[in-house]
Amino acid sequence: MRQFESVDDDEGVLLGITAAEEAASEHPLGRAMVEAARERGLNFPDVSDFQAESSRGVVATVDEESICVGSPACLASQSMALSVLQDRIEASEQQGHTMIAVARGDRLGRGSARRCH
Repeated sequence: MRQFESVDDDEGVLLGITAAEEAASEHPLGRAMVEAARERGLNFPDVSDFQAESSRGVVATVDEESICVGSPACLASQSMALSVLQDRIEASEQQGHTMIAVARGDRLGRGSARRCH
């Protein structure tokens, strides 16, 4: 993982939540999130109701809040407005990077992450 940034959450909190959810995933990009969080010594909150959509993303409940981690297309299919990230998504894709977005509840703007690989 080369870059992780938050729109308006504390990056450590967002990475911890994301890694907690991705810890149940076998996807290589999810594993990179978990490793990054461990390297920073972050605690992982409890996860329940984990569901993975192959090649799209994962949805789970973390600290009683629905968290969706996945491709921008996956979040858009869940009716998340991606306009706040559109410039970042396009820039990452033009550079050949993979963008992973994070939604907390129904609020994409509260936390979004970019992972370049």
